[in-house]
Amino acid sequence: MIERMKKYPEINYDFFNAIDGQNLTDEYMKQNEYSILDDWIDPIQNRKITKGEIGCSLSHYGVYEKAYCMEHEITIVLEDDAEFSDDFMDKLKKTINDLDTINWDMCYLGRKKININEEEQILTTNLLYPSYSYWCIGYLINQNFCEKIINSNFLQNIFVIDEYLPLIGNISNLKQYRN
Repeated sequence: MIERMKKYPEINYDFFNAIDGQNLTDEYMKQNEYSILDDWIDPIQNRKITKGEIGCSLSHYGVYEKAYCMEHEITIVLEDDAEFSDDFMDKLKKTINDLDTINWDMCYLGRKKININEEEQILTTNLLYPSYSYWCIGYLINQNFCEKIINSNFLQNIFVIDEYLPLIGNISNLKQYRN
């Protein structure tokens, strides 16, 4: 990622050391007052959250805390395996300009659309209101988004961050958006 980011000197960035979920212990969870949302079941694989998913969720939460304290208007979150298209900066600038025209909290830069037949609403030539998606590889967040998560009880009800982002970012359901 360090090598890839050298192509974009106009982006100020910090690295955040992720939490390895495989190293999480019950004692660590208890000391930090973290709890798993026991009722959560993966909607695709019909299973409980994995240790890796817990670590990923805690890592993203830590990024939101850091972004909130830094008070940036917009923060770009990229996972270490993110890859960039040749026109990444042009698309990023266009996306940010388009976001100025709508009320938003988070914006996927890359995602996995779960149901390819589900309708999505086009907002601008560069933005759409997404259907059910997974994949936190790259997205933009604002201060309002960070504040919502920090003031939520996420750490006492941890579940997969891919599921939480669309809920807190108000992008979880196209039908809900239209009503």
